[in-house]
Amino acid sequence: MTRHRSGRQFLHTPGPTHIPDRVQNAMHVKAVDFASPEFMDVAVECFEGLKPLFGLSEGEVFIYTASGHGAWEAAFVNLFEPGDTVLMPETGRFSRVWGEMGEALGLEIVTVENDWRTAIDPATVEAALRQRRHRPMFLIDLAVPRDIEPQVDELEDVFLYTVDDLHKVVAENQVSRQEAAVEAEKIIDFQVVRFMHWMRSLDSVPTIRSLRDQVEMLREAELADAKRRLANGEDPEQVLEHFSRNLSRKFSHAPSQALRQASQDGNASLISSTRRLFKLKP
Repeated sequence: MTRHRSGRQFLHTPGPTHIPDRVQNAMHVKAVDFASPEFMDVAVECFEGLKPLFGLSEGEVFIYTASGHGAWEAAFVNLFEPGDTVLMPETGRFSRVWGEMGEALGLEIVTVENDWRTAIDPATVEAALRQRRHRPMFLIDLAVPRDIEPQVDELEDVFLYTVDDLHKVVAENQVSRQEAAVEAEKIIDFQVVRFMHWMRSLDSVPTIRSLRDQVEMLREAELADAKRRLANGEDPEQVLEHFSRNLSRKFSHAPSQALRQASQDGNASLISSTRRLFKLKP
């Protein structure tokens, strides 16, 4: 018979901590198809978001998918060569297993023994420095609570990076993304204005089309009359003169009538609009 513990269960790695309700609720959806546009949107956002984290202004980011053990191996094979000496402060079982992995990769692991219940103190690190003849020491402590006392960073030739440094990188990334968001909003506002202008211009499209059709109809009629006169043997110069005079008169006929009527009706706005439309001098 399977036994079930009462109450709500919590995830205790690392921690103790728990999975927030909003994360659990977000998981209550079907898996995204890795070949779908939705997955591509998430992937592109991740790739672009990682660039500022690593200080990249150009180039590509490649995601290495693995568990924490994969990150251990990636750190070893990218930072060291077989036969290199690696100092491994003992802070618990994970540090011991990580050291065993290093040995399997051909590294010489020097373990700094320590009580698993207390953080490594400056005296322990200083002793290791003397053994290394003060060659620079690079330490990373992302544990909460800390596995290495903060005072260790005050030692010469020691470079200690903690979860606080990670928070600083994240904060800087957030600031840069906020600045980018402000610029994006400016671009969006500008494009919205352009789009609205374009939308409003569509209101005039039917009128413009009708005007062009009417002008083209007048042109074709006068051109046909001019060709007929030329075919009848009339003087080409007189035909062209008649063609241009008639075309100009017919183009201006309807606007002239509308302007006379506007003058009688006291419609100054139509007269003013006509001046702006045809760029007439006052």
